[in-house]
Amino acid sequence: AFSVVQRLEQAGRHVVKVSPYDSTGACYKRIEDVPERIDAVNLIISPKIGLKVLDSMGELGIRHVFLQPGADSAEVVRRAEELGLVVQRGCVLVSEMPP
Repeated sequence: AFSVVQRLEQAGRHVVKVSPYDSTGACYKRIEDVPERIDAVNLIISPKIGLKVLDSMGELGIRHVFLQPGADSAEVVRRAEELGLVVQRGCVLVSEMPP
């Protein structure tokens, strides 16, 4: 995940880190905790947790999701499409940057 954050920042993207596993205080625990507007989410997490994040995205009005390999199970993709999210799949480290 560190390399993905670094790549996004090098591309000029504003990145806010969210991780339910963080114990350092460097990340928010949930996207609901982020105090600013979120334009897109880059999922680098297990599909089980990813499904919950997608539901939160729907509730918060976040429309764009980038699914990294491993986070892009068929169930996650299906749920994202059901929510009407704009889905992009691939690895930020090797793929063209999402719009």
